[in-house]
Amino acid sequence: MGRLIFLLSVALLVLGCGTSSNNDQGRSVGFIAWRGDCAATTPPYISQISIPIGELTEPGQNAGASALGVVIENRLSAQFFTAQRLILNFFVPGADSQPPSTSVAAAVRIPQAQSAEAGSLGCTVVFVIPAEIKSWISLNRASLPEPPFTLEVDGYIRGVTAAGDVLETNSNILTVQVTPEILIPPTPGEGGGAVGGGGTDGGAGGGADGGGGTAGGGTGAGGFVGGGLPL
Repeated sequence: MGRLIFLLSVALLVLGCGTSSNNDQGRSVGFIAWRGDCAATTPPYISQISIPIGELTEPGQNAGASALGVVIENRLSAQFFTAQRLILNFFVPGADSQPPSTSVAAAVRIPQAQSAEAGSLGCTVVFVIPAEIKSWISLNRASLPEPPFTLEVDGYIRGVTAAGDVLETNSNILTVQVTPEILIPPTPGEGGGAVGGGGTDGGAGGGADGGGGTAGGGTGAGGFVGGGLPL
């Protein structure tokens, strides 16, 4: 009996020493905000972007408009923190099926906290809607609402401390407004020249507002009669 208790104690000790993952929820390292870029780590921060549906259904590349900065704060007083991945969860209200969760690289090393009151800030640029999510949207377009609709992105950072402990930050939600495709109307007068357009010798006209004259006495509006006389 005593030997069994001893073996169980050793097993628990080994398991405890091997556990380095900790869902920190922002106590030691925090996901502060989304930002339009990483030119700075200070506000203005953002919580919403807009992307046309056409950009989300183009295959083979990340959604360019979804390239955003992720601002992270390290509050550890004696250790740097290296961010590794941004974990992404998606939700579309009113959809018949939901995009799968995924992760993208979010590599940045943040120095130790400057003081007990002030942490150190770092920023890295990520694609919030990567290529695999665009492919899913393209293949499952019929299960999604018609634009405009909302795509909610819930993300958190996973990384490692200088001591080798894996930490996960708090989550931060970004709202993506998916807008209808922008249709460019045809230019007025496409397919013809300027107003009128009959040749002075009775040639065929191509104007937008006139049918042009004909070679032997046509009377197209905006062209000329017969041999080029005005109407």
